[in-house]
Amino acid sequence: MSIRYYMMVEPSFAGTHWCEQCIQGIRQEAARNKGLLEEVKTGDEKALEKVLQQERPLLILVGSFVNWMTRTVEALNRKSIHCIMMTAQPPDGRDDASTISMDYRQAICGLFAYLGACGKKKTALFGVHPDSINDLTKQRAYCDIVGRAQEKNIFQNHGDLASACEAFYQRIEEYDSVICSNDIIAIKLLDFLKEKKMNVPERMHVVSIGETRLAQLVRPRITTASLNFADIGHNAVRLYNILRRNTGITALHAKLEAGIHEMEQLPAVRPAAPQIPNELPEPILGNFYEDQDVQRIFMLENLISHCQPIDFAILKGMMEGIPYREIAETHYTSDNAVKYRLKRMLELAQCENKDQLLQLVSLQLRPEDLPVE
Repeated sequence: MSIRYYMMVEPSFAGTHWCEQCIQGIRQEAARNKGLLEEVKTGDEKALEKVLQQERPLLILVGSFVNWMTRTVEALNRKSIHCIMMTAQPPDGRDDASTISMDYRQAICGLFAYLGACGKKKTALFGVHPDSINDLTKQRAYCDIVGRAQEKNIFQNHGDLASACEAFYQRIEEYDSVICSNDIIAIKLLDFLKEKKMNVPERMHVVSIGETRLAQLVRPRITTASLNFADIGHNAVRLYNILRRNTGITALHAKLEAGIHEMEQLPAVRPAAPQIPNELPEPILGNFYEDQDVQRIFMLENLISHCQPIDFAILKGMMEGIPYREIAETHYTSDNAVKYRLKRMLELAQCENKDQLLQLVSLQLRPEDLPVE
């Protein structure tokens, strides 16, 4: 009889690049174990009854936000369902759920070592969302390394990245480097600094935690403490199997090490004097995924992470104004094949037409940035 693995996804996290990669890893490992993966929707009591039919009721939680995770774990615990959280351990140190996550402390230490080797000594932490378990874990690791007195050098993101960038820019002269909480945050900050004519990386070295396809293509390139989200999914299923077979184990906590991927960061132009606004708006806690800049970057990430070499070649040709027929001839394919792949790219990027697609791509990438074979 096939093993059934049950999973519940945080609604605001569903559909994001990170979520899709995690679920892909869960599916792959479940299939490797000749098992079946079933998603349980939030509030679906009928589906939870199926979970409870297991000898040891287990459920994988895919998400990030503290409030949702905490409420969900408490509600499921009351039903005697043990949760495996695909996130760092909650800040309150609770031990009523298992966790699988990246070793964020090791990642932060690795980035500090890298920046130190680059001669950078004044490092800020940027983009921490106060309702993200993973971001709060990064914040604790940062403070453990530099000391609690340095909390003033942590810049939070309350769901409005533009305001967060402005707040950082007010104090830009205090730093020579910045660790961003994830690649999406880093890409937005790089856009902002380029608009301000800031010299990256000589004046401000930007590094990140994550590893998106887009971060490997944008210029200046971003050095990251890389995380294989699919591997987190693989290990969530492995924890599931251990807990299923060993009912005496209360909870398990596992962390995956990050590797530092150094990317060449090309110099821009001389920095201009900061133009500091008179007053920033009061922070209002918002949903990270509802920020328009975040949504745009995620749309582009979804596109390029699914592109094959021929797709990049088609995009490059269209950006350079080359007709479909000439693109097709150059790459030994047909006009219809080019149009078919364009239609697929429009769907991936959620764009209505070619002009929208090219506008989205051109905001971050130049034709020469695309990895064409």
